[in-house]
Amino acid sequence: MSSSTTCENNLKAYIYFWNITNPDAVIAGTEPPALEEVGPYVMSDVVNKRQNITFSDYDREVSFVSTLYGAMDTDNFCENCTVGDQVRR
Repeated sequence: MSSSTTCENNLKAYIYFWNITNPDAVIAGTEPPALEEVGPYVMSDVVNKRQNITFSDYDREVSFVSTLYGAMDTDNFCENCTVGDQVRR
């Protein structure tokens, strides 16, 4: 039996990040984090690859490492979002 498999999901993944807008105050301990949601960043044609698949005794549990691969769908990114954006800390 193979220990890896690949599945085309035909999914779109919408990914959001949170930027901390006041990092200096957070580090100084004077303010709690102020967060700004950024996104979505969109991935299309997503493929799910599962590796290191193992079954427990009596096949009651299965474990694996799952990795999603896809193409950046920049046409569906949020306004002013780019592939080169950095998430601020």
